[in-house]
Amino acid sequence: MKISLKELAIAAVLTAVTCVLAPISIPIGPVPISLGVLCILLIGAILPPQLAVLSTLVYILIGTVGIPVFSNYEGGFQKLIGPTGGFLFAYPLMVLIISFSAVLFKRKNVFSICFGMILSLILMYALGTFWFVISTKSTVKNALLVCVIPFILVDLLKMVCATALSTAINKALLKANVKV
Repeated sequence: MKISLKELAIAAVLTAVTCVLAPISIPIGPVPISLGVLCILLIGAILPPQLAVLSTLVYILIGTVGIPVFSNYEGGFQKLIGPTGGFLFAYPLMVLIISFSAVLFKRKNVFSICFGMILSLILMYALGTFWFVISTKSTVKNALLVCVIPFILVDLLKMVCATALSTAINKALLKANVKV
C-alpha cells in the first residue's frame, strides 16, 4: 500500500500533538493521569494501521532519546523500564487494535471506533499492570488498585472525547478529499 505525503503529514501532526499533550498529567501516585492515552486513542481512530503504529513509535522514540514528551514532562530510556513502561509499550498495540477495528468493520463509525478503543484500553491495563508488578515487585491486587481502578472512568471519558474528535476530524478530512 502506497502512503501519500498528505497521510504522512497527518501522521506527523498527530505525533506532534501527542508530544505536546502527553506530558500534561495529574500525578495521583506512581501512575499519573495523562493526556497521552487520549492522543493514542485519537491516532488509532484517525490513521490506518501502519501509519498509526509509525506515529506512535516515533513518539516513543522521541521520548526515549530524552525529550520530555512522556507524562510529567519526563523523557529517557528509564521511563520505558520504569513502573509505567508497560503503558508506553502498549501504545503501538492500542493504535493497531483501534485502527484494525475500523478496517475490520470496513468503515470508521462510532461503533467500530469504540469497540477498538475498549479492547485497546483492556490491553493497556493488562500490559501496564503486568509491567508494574514486575518492575515494582508489587502484588497484582495492589497494582490493580494503582494502575487500573483510578483510571477506568477517566479513560472512558477520554474515549468519548477521542471518539467525538476523531469522528469530526475524519469527516473534515473526507470533506477536504483527504483519504486516510
